[in-house]
Amino acid sequence: AAVSCAIGGELYVPSKAPVYEEPSPLLTGSITAGYESQYNFRGVDFGEHAPWLGVDLNYDISDSVYFNFGVWYINPTAESFGSDANDELDLYAFVGKTFGNWDINVGGTAFFFTEADATAQELGLNIGYSVSDNLGLGFTYYYDFETEGSYLEWSGGYSLALTDMISAEFSTGISVGDDYYGVDGGNHVFVDLALPIALSETVSFVPHILGTFAIDGLDDLGEPDHVVGGASLSVSF
Repeated sequence: AAVSCAIGGELYVPSKAPVYEEPSPLLTGSITAGYESQYNFRGVDFGEHAPWLGVDLNYDISDSVYFNFGVWYINPTAESFGSDANDELDLYAFVGKTFGNWDINVGGTAFFFTEADATAQELGLNIGYSVSDNLGLGFTYYYDFETEGSYLEWSGGYSLALTDMISAEFSTGISVGDDYYGVDGGNHVFVDLALPIALSETVSFVPHILGTFAIDGLDDLGEPDHVVGGASLSVSF
């Protein structure tokens, strides 16, 4: 109902009634289930026909500081080149800050390979820069305590709306290793094309195709090039 009152004998109608805005939730996240024709991790084949499931959560500490944490599980069901097809459970947590077009976060990941009775841990730094609404650049550094080596990656991504529901996302990058599981120097180059489909405001379906190309140190270890296909279904909240 309109709000009005009399001022100096005349009827006064506010030009705009106050609008109540529901505050944004401090905790948001998503639950995602997917399938990959091959579990490809940093250019390396870790098994084929791999279903996976992840829960990712974000807690806003302030307007520009956030806490990101979650769990991710994948289970390759068939062995392939150089792989024993072990399942993997990851637990991760990062603290990040955004300022202007920059986003920086630091944290770590614990890897559990239950079938192989093995573990690994790494600390990481991720830096992202938004050149525009459609173009972004990224840098990643990880130190792995198991191998006592480092992994670095430079990447870029471009997105384009195709329809109201469908967009195209293209990303590419190059990585190097420093005493990283036998790799010193170049690791791999990758290109990825995804077609996110918004089924509703909270549900999305994302098919993608990924190509990885071993270079330098990883190529010397005999890792071949790979083409991987996959898809995921995500529900956000």
